[in-house]
Amino acid sequence: MNERFRLGRPSSDLTKAGVLIHIWDHTEDERHKWQGCPAHQPGTDSTREEAGNDCLMLGNRFSSSMVWQGHAPLFGGGGGIIFRPDFTRVLCGYGADAGSRGSNDGCKGHVWCPNPETSGAWCDGLPFQPKDLGYLLESWSSHGTTYNEIIVDAAYHNRWLPYSVEAVLNDRELHRQFLQHFHGKVTEADVPLVSFNPNDASMPFKLV
Repeated sequence: MNERFRLGRPSSDLTKAGVLIHIWDHTEDERHKWQGCPAHQPGTDSTREEAGNDCLMLGNRFSSSMVWQGHAPLFGGGGGIIFRPDFTRVLCGYGADAGSRGSNDGCKGHVWCPNPETSGAWCDGLPFQPKDLGYLLESWSSHGTTYNEIIVDAAYHNRWLPYSVEAVLNDRELHRQFLQHFHGKVTEADVPLVSFNPNDASMPFKLV
């Protein structure tokens, strides 16, 4: 994680672009916050009542932000999860908070930014396709004034749990629950609890 953060650069390859973080925003399954509600259905071991309305309505995706050294604003300052690149699928991206809650799929019906190479990161609020994520991040890194919004596929994420979670950020109780829930599949060494200080050039992510 720390190496990806330090070496991160605008790229459509998640292993090279930096670190992708989701901060809790109530769109997660309230009982198991590490998962969403694809197809408006709660994940394993949750009922519809326990999942929470935001997850049932909007849980088919996670709003996240890509961060790397020198470019690390996030939505709020709470806890969250860090996605493991090899087990994560991006649906689309925006150069700022795009109000994706107002879209059924988070990507505004796949009406894409028509000129991703030259439009600038905002592109009149239209989403960038996953293959154009590098163009989005390049423009955002030069002109963005707030966090970017990268939409992650919750169904794909859920399918690969627990391996799709690389670390838990600033949420000790959630981390305890996660390790207990996936006992025998992952350990604390596989999915650590970390804090994040973007101003620490040597070790921005530290074990808690």
